[in-house]
Amino acid sequence: MRRPMLLSATALSLVLALGCLGIGDKDVEGDEAGECSDGADNDQNGLFDCDDEGCAGSPDCEEEIDDTGVEGDTDTDADADSDTDADADSDTDADVDDPAGLYLGEVSLLLLNSGDDGKCTGEFELEILPSGQAEGFGPCTDGALSAGAHVFGEIRGEDFIGEAMFEGQHPFEGLEVELQGVVADGRAELQFEEEVTADDWLVIGLFMADRED
Repeated sequence: MRRPMLLSATALSLVLALGCLGIGDKDVEGDEAGECSDGADNDQNGLFDCDDEGCAGSPDCEEEIDDTGVEGDTDTDADADSDTDADADSDTDADVDDPAGLYLGEVSLLLLNSGDDGKCTGEFELEILPSGQAEGFGPCTDGALSAGAHVFGEIRGEDFIGEAMFEGQHPFEGLEVELQGVVADGRAELQFEEEVTADDWLVIGLFMADRED
């Protein structure tokens, strides 16, 4: 009767020894810091990092969140552009580009009407103040076609929002249009398209100017 008791005691001692050595413990992916992003299958179950359920809830496996709700803004800073600095322009430096200055360029106006089209071009000058307010003028002439465009608006980020008021011959006389565009990297590009329904005219305008340094 002594031999079975001796075997049982030996087996119990062996189990306790293996437990103390950690033999038989099951590894779990993510139970050690860094295991959910080390590219290794730490628990040898064929699943790596965030694909392993052991990494569920790990900070390494959280999806990036669009912080502003703006489509295309995939970074995690607090502004609405897609770069990683904290200002609202689209470059990667840490300051907002100041658009203030004098811009010189050209205005081009195109008139479309059944059988009676016309086009004129001229110099265009735009001044943007440090406050973001903008004002400009462009006389546009080509033979019998003549018009003057007074431009007013403001800069919001890189967007120009404003209007152009015209003087000159019909259909420009008294014409007022909404003007939109972009001011970035030292260049202003503004445009409009307006139907003058009383005479079935379509007026298209483009203002392009570069900042004088």
